[in-house]
Amino acid sequence: MALSFLPWMVLGCLAITHPCSAFLPTSLNFTDPDLTSLFCPDQMVGQTTDHKAITREALRREVRRFFLDVTPANASLTIPEDASLSEMFRTVYGSSASPARFIKDFYSQSTWIELGRNSILEGLGLPGADIGEVAGPGDATCTDCASASGACTGNVIPTGRLSSGYYEYTAVGADDFIVPKPDGAGKCSHGGPQDASAAKAAVGGINKESTSPCFSPHHHLHQQAVDLAISASEHYIGVLRDAIGTDHFTNLLNLYQGSALSIVIDTTGSMQDEIDTVKEEAKLIVQKSHPELYIFVPYGDPEYGPVTKTSDAEEFLAVLDTVKASGGCCCMQEKFWHGLQLSLINTPDYSTIFCFTDAGANDAELMDGVLALVTAKHCKVNIIYSYNNRQDSCPDYVTSGTEELKYLATISGGLFIELEEFDAGDIDGIMQEGVDENKAGLVKRDNVKAHHEFSFPVDDSISDFDFVIFGAITKASVTDSVGTYIDLMDKDTLAVTDGVEIISHTSKLKAIKFTKPILGDWFFEADGPEYSVSVSASSTLGLLSEFAELDLTPPRPGYVVVRGQPLSRSPFIRLYSTMAQPVECLIELVVADSVLSTTPGHSTKATFRVHNYGPKAEFQYAAIDEEKFIHDWSPHKSTISSMGFVDVEVEFKVPSSASPGTTSTITFTASSLLTEHNINTYITYYIVLDEHEDDVPPTCVSTDVPDCAGYDSEDLCSAKSWLVEATLQDDDSGLLQIYSQPDGDLTLDGFSTGTTHPVTATFNGSCCLRAMNIVGVDVRGNLGYCRYDLGPLKGSVVEIVAEAVGESWVYLRWNISDVRDDLDRYSILIDEDYSDTSRCPNLVCYKNVTYLESCMLHTFTLTAHYKSVDGVVTTGAPKKTDATTSGPAPLPPTNPSIDYTSDTTTSLSWTPPSNRACLDHYQVCFKMYGTTLNMCKSSSNSSIVLDGLEPCAIYHINITSVSVSGQLSEDSLLFDTNTDDAAPGAPRNLRVNNQTEYMVSLAWDNPRDRASCVDKWRISYLKHEVKYQEVKLVADNFATVSDLEACSEYTFFVSAVSPGGFQGGTKTTKAMMEEIEPTAVTSVKATALNASSVEVVWVPAIKEECVHHYLVCVTHLTSLVQECHNDTDLQRTFTGLEACVDYEVTVTPVSPSSVLGSLTYDIARTVDFRPSPPTSLQVTDITSSTAHITFSPPLEHPLCVVEYDFEVQEMKSIKSIKVS
Repeated sequence: MALSFLPWMVLGCLAITHPCSAFLPTSLNFTDPDLTSLFCPDQMVGQTTDHKAITREALRREVRRFFLDVTPANASLTIPEDASLSEMFRTVYGSSASPARFIKDFYSQSTWIELGRNSILEGLGLPGADIGEVAGPGDATCTDCASASGACTGNVIPTGRLSSGYYEYTAVGADDFIVPKPDGAGKCSHGGPQDASAAKAAVGGINKESTSPCFSPHHHLHQQAVDLAISASEHYIGVLRDAIGTDHFTNLLNLYQGSALSIVIDTTGSMQDEIDTVKEEAKLIVQKSHPELYIFVPYGDPEYGPVTKTSDAEEFLAVLDTVKASGGCCCMQEKFWHGLQLSLINTPDYSTIFCFTDAGANDAELMDGVLALVTAKHCKVNIIYSYNNRQDSCPDYVTSGTEELKYLATISGGLFIELEEFDAGDIDGIMQEGVDENKAGLVKRDNVKAHHEFSFPVDDSISDFDFVIFGAITKASVTDSVGTYIDLMDKDTLAVTDGVEIISHTSKLKAIKFTKPILGDWFFEADGPEYSVSVSASSTLGLLSEFAELDLTPPRPGYVVVRGQPLSRSPFIRLYSTMAQPVECLIELVVADSVLSTTPGHSTKATFRVHNYGPKAEFQYAAIDEEKFIHDWSPHKSTISSMGFVDVEVEFKVPSSASPGTTSTITFTASSLLTEHNINTYITYYIVLDEHEDDVPPTCVSTDVPDCAGYDSEDLCSAKSWLVEATLQDDDSGLLQIYSQPDGDLTLDGFSTGTTHPVTATFNGSCCLRAMNIVGVDVRGNLGYCRYDLGPLKGSVVEIVAEAVGESWVYLRWNISDVRDDLDRYSILIDEDYSDTSRCPNLVCYKNVTYLESCMLHTFTLTAHYKSVDGVVTTGAPKKTDATTSGPAPLPPTNPSIDYTSDTTTSLSWTPPSNRACLDHYQVCFKMYGTTLNMCKSSSNSSIVLDGLEPCAIYHINITSVSVSGQLSEDSLLFDTNTDDAAPGAPRNLRVNNQTEYMVSLAWDNPRDRASCVDKWRISYLKHEVKYQEVKLVADNFATVSDLEACSEYTFFVSAVSPGGFQGGTKTTKAMMEEIEPTAVTSVKATALNASSVEVVWVPAIKEECVHHYLVCVTHLTSLVQECHNDTDLQRTFTGLEACVDYEVTVTPVSPSSVLGSLTYDIARTVDFRPSPPTSLQVTDITSSTAHITFSPPLEHPLCVVEYDFEVQEMKSIKSIKVS
């Protein structure tokens, strides 16, 4: 059996979204990359719908159903069938609302469709559900395709059982979980360019993931798979909604405008005034804003918590009222990081947290992990710090102070506000703004000294923006795009200036909102000893991002997040406060060795692998979680070699008292003790499981049938109600909740949470309510239903739609459930102004409404009127629709204007046409010069911002007017614009094409990113020093670097340079130059130091090549005995020589491969030394006039003997004879 479902996990790079919602439950996930262009160019047959798009559509449908089921404030709410998520949110919550990005990956890959199934597998993914018979090991499921690659049809055995496809590939760690495709078993493969099993019988594959025959053998079934996947996802989400109930479903998918008040406060003895102020401010916020969620975390020393998390304002205020300042343990600093950690875990992502303190922290061992959690959850942290001049030390604690608090505010995009003392008036506006909505950051400057200025653009997506300036300033002003000067120091003038609202204005804190900003560039200027300033805006566009790279590794190529330690310094318009700093360590969870869940009372272990890509260094490790499941980890410190790794084992112990379902956030941090910013963090989750498994749903039994006889029409149904009774029971895990769909008059008898006894549920509803479910949910989330369906009301209008439109008419169609005998007529209210009538007696009726104004949205309200035999007149429920009449095509716009450009953005505006009556919007198409790809966007007003453009490029712009009926203007507005200069990307595939002893030929490919910005190439190389050589841009992208040194290793660096001088990323490669005969030394000088040693010194060649070392030899010219040494220095002293001897000294260069060069020599004689007397003197063969004398050389220094002196002594005289 090969039934397995492998998700295609992809992390997106960048998304633009509306920032107003406080609840964004996951990091953004963009769509899968277009892999067919990489693996199978030019083979797309149609549009591919990826897994996230499938889930997005399923959620869109279920969210629409949710909004229609849950009674809105506006009782006349209508949501079109094809409304987008954004359109739904704006319909329900107003024009500035937008949905959170909650879409995740979904996939399904099996033979379900090929086996003839045209409906969904309802049990898929649900506990205890039966998914039917699947193929066993011996069941053949596929036959051979014509080829292992490309399109394939008819290869699934129609009588076979359900199966997925085998998928074999080569990747690190893949051998641990890949199941090899068995030979000769007739099994299906996944298929595609990365599946090695596709070449084994049965050859080919079955995947339907794209419309490319290269990537998906069953590409022809892609749309059918998409449709079923959407329906299956919709069903699964509907079951989830039933299981968790309306409130939890709302929270899960962020289906409300949403705001949260999250407060962390120091409750030690010195904070009483601040606590009183926070209480006062919280009450004001509750009265003004009515947040959806309240989070409150107190902390002191040594206590912290508990956390209060509630949607009940009264409960929140009651908890807050009980807080009093007291205590403080061991030193001035408190448990700040513990308190913030608790708040982060319980506060929704993308929220603002307010922290109040007058001291530092004595638990800074948690700091790195909590900072990582801040950035992972994208929460903005505002620090309100009341100055405290106490001095104290904490010798036994790891502490942090105001600098670390400032850094926290900086990296999260929040504020650090230091006040000697404050009241509610100081922080009222700041907290109110933070609760009302999350704003898009525009500019942020921290720790500014003296004069500073900057400009920023205000585009048409910005409805308002505000300045927050903290610190000692002597001057602050802003000038709008038309030159109006506004003094931000002048409180009185600001108070009476139209479009300006003072949030706070004290000596150290100024927060000022501009509610009617003029579009264009604004200019800010300030001066002072030290201050910080931030500019944020309410906008329909905000920035949420992850840094990612495309990973083509099987089984699922896609984007993977590039992880790095957050660091914030450089602001940009739509500021993303958490920047990425490259780090030299990486943490991964070793999944095969890790268990991150268990039941109460048990233990597990997880392994975190820390890779070091920098120099050898000692690392320290820390692991934290809010539930304190972490017992210990080992090692706490270790040394990791360069390019090495260490496994750190973390032990978890779950107490017996832990509740099943509890989730604890695990933060594991590794930090280098060698490099300050070489820190990285891994965040995951630990789950407490339930020992008891229960997949049996509750029972719901009811024999009641609602009785609405005689009251089953729209005009009469409200006069009677119906009553039903049901008995629900779950004798396994017990009932968790019982509710009705839709909500109504439901009473329960005998219910308590967890009960296993029967519960009687009674529902009372109006006869106008035609369908209702009583839902029972057990503790394990299983669902049991009693369903009641009375059918449609008699004579009710099922739908009304506009079948067709003209310039002055709309052709309406409506359907009714049945035709009542007492139907008198239909009235049609047009534009809430005048009425028309119809006496259509059919189930389907038509009416052409005429004399309408062209190019306008018209509304139509249809009402059925009934008249009984005795003359009583009643009416049915009204039904509404709308339609827009057509009209003549508008003229094209004129007078183009390029208002703003950056490297990837241009802001355009134009003059609307003179005949605007039928103008609906503009179609703006743009194409980069030299390319054929034409992209289009629409704009409802006479301006647009085009983003995501290629830098350093010219774009052809084509703007066309579009009427309300979709007609295009005959002509278009044509002009060109260009994007700004930017640094090109790094070149690709840098390689050495050719090399000799003195030359290297390099070649490379254009960068993947910003290739249009390449003007020339900078080539540099490194030996002992950096030397630069610039080469003009050439078509073949190659350069020859000459005048190099033989036998030397060079590192070559290649980067592109833009026309404006911006240098792009760099690629490197290395080359070892070929060898030549090593260069002989210039001279050798041998000098005798004494009778037993000679010093030799040599001078290398002026340009020395291929010399790895020198072979230095000394030769005894008498005995020819030789002594040699390898030297890298330029001198050597030979000792232990004989006196009075000529020695030849040679110096020979040696190459890296031991090739000898030409030798150079010199001769030196060791110093003379007095010899000892000769030995063995004998006189023989004596005659009267001769004697034979023999002797041996002296024992000491015999080579120093030049001659021997003989003395012959006669009795009366002495004669001397010298013999050489």
